[in-house]
Amino acid sequence: LSKAMHLNTDGKVGIGTASPDQLLEVSATSANCYAKLTAATSGDYNMALLFEDHSAVKSIVGWDDGESALKLMTGSNISGTNGIAIDGSGKVGIGTASPTSPLHVLYNNATDFTAENAITAPNPAIFLQNTDTHSAANGNFCGIKYRANTADCFIGVTSNSAGNDGDIVFVTDYAFSGGGEAMRILA
Repeated sequence: LSKAMHLNTDGKVGIGTASPDQLLEVSATSANCYAKLTAATSGDYNMALLFEDHSAVKSIVGWDDGESALKLMTGSNISGTNGIAIDGSGKVGIGTASPTSPLHVLYNNATDFTAENAITAPNPAIFLQNTDTHSAANGNFCGIKYRANTADCFIGVTSNSAGNDGDIVFVTDYAFSGGGEAMRILA
């Protein structure tokens, strides 16, 4: 008869393994390995794993039943909005527990992001960066691609030959190097 669970003298627990190398290790003999959290009764109950640094909860991963969303949160409140939520329809919310589109980013700090400090704002709502240092005929490019059926367009910024001061470009053909640039706003 083999043991299903092992408690080693160093305090490490192994389920399905006799030699755990972490405080808790679960090992399955089949292709799938699941852990399950179940609320004892039905109702509006949350189920989560809490990550604590000595005496303070730093983050939570779990199910917020009130929002019907899987959440990855900072802090100790699974019902908050300070993290990422994925609702039952697959919509992702960053800074919101109730996303209304496939990706919904809510940034509610007007003092960090205004027209006056948009370039130097410490915490822009969305930050995209291309750190590629290869020189290109049109400069390095970073932006967002949009697709409707098979039609593509791209809005982004390209660095000039000096590597600074970005031009805003609107491209109607995703093959940027082959043309399709519809408009450029020079820096």
